[in-house]
Amino acid sequence: TFGFASRNFYTEFLAAREIARNPQKFFPEGVAYEPPLNLDRIRLRQAVDAPTLASYYEVNLGELIALNQAWKSPAQSGQRPLPEGTMVWLPAGTMIRLAQRGAASRVLVLAEPVSTARLR
Repeated sequence: TFGFASRNFYTEFLAAREIARNPQKFFPEGVAYEPPLNLDRIRLRQAVDAPTLASYYEVNLGELIALNQAWKSPAQSGQRPLPEGTMVWLPAGTMIRLAQRGAASRVLVLAEPVSTARLR
């Protein structure tokens, strides 16, 4: 269980929703919104180490690690594989670039579009 955090989740969610709907009420000085991330997102179909993934998608390993900061050191260095089902962020345009070169038939991962959430 999550202990105290789970007891407060719903009320915290409602408060966040209220603030998102009326930011001027809570932040009269204004809110600077960041644009949505412009990245490709994939889900691993099988376990694979980060250096192999970087090579596979022709992405610099350092850049791949910077985009996926939740990876622990053993996963970053390739000592431990990233498990099947892991969501991986790639530089924008990586999937299109590979598809244009005829590499779309690669079966290591399943590409998913990046979605942006909207509050209503």
